[in-house]
Amino acid sequence: MLFDSPAYFLFLIPVVLLYWRLNHRAQNIFLLLASYFFYGWWDWRFLALMIGSTTVDFLIAQKIAPSRLDPHRRKWFIFSLVLNFLILGTFKYFDFFAGSFLGALDKLGIHNIPLPLIRIILPPGISFYTFQEVAYIVDVYKGRIEASKSFFDYGLFISLFPHLIAGPIQRPGHLLPQVQKERTFDADRFFDGLMLIFSGLIRKCVVADNCAVLANAVFGGQVIAISREVAPNCWASILWLISGSPSSPIVFRISGAAGTSA
Repeated sequence: MLFDSPAYFLFLIPVVLLYWRLNHRAQNIFLLLASYFFYGWWDWRFLALMIGSTTVDFLIAQKIAPSRLDPHRRKWFIFSLVLNFLILGTFKYFDFFAGSFLGALDKLGIHNIPLPLIRIILPPGISFYTFQEVAYIVDVYKGRIEASKSFFDYGLFISLFPHLIAGPIQRPGHLLPQVQKERTFDADRFFDGLMLIFSGLIRKCVVADNCAVLANAVFGGQVIAISREVAPNCWASILWLISGSPSSPIVFRISGAAGTSA
């Protein structure tokens, strides 16, 4: 469910309309369920991983707060960090090490090992929510914030759908208090949010996608071939265009996704 797809807006509009009809606790529970639905739209099998990781860190945070005189605080803290980075490393870098391992086996004369059998699919957004969990655990351990008493509040902080896939990574001290306190409807801020979504769509669908067409032409050599025939004396401008165009789609897509998910 991409932020610029019709499916996203068919999901977003009823969520927003129903959200403002609920009280604070019901709002958080509803947004948490909506966020899980949004994430499960990509692949429902990854929901278990995210919910399991969220649950483990929620429980560990209760044990490592400085107010608790638990002699095993540090051990729980290290266990959480190791577990989070182990999960992230396994899913993010397993294919790289598996490919290197197969290359080494190939040099040793062991061939025809099917790589798809040992590949691991990368869950979407795993870096974002893992680093948010780590930031939360670190802040609780150091006493910067209190451990959340509500799983729904903490789960929503981790999985809030507007930033779950595209980021940015949220600091616990910034987003978690907003989740925990009651929210009131503000027409001006609601309009500002609509403008952010609209400008994000423009940056993504108009600017970034057209820059991608140009970047593909650059990498395909079409720009160079055309420039030699049409503008042989404009190499300085063409070189500037070539150097900047490959990164432009990335910049505007990130900018557009941030605006659309605002």
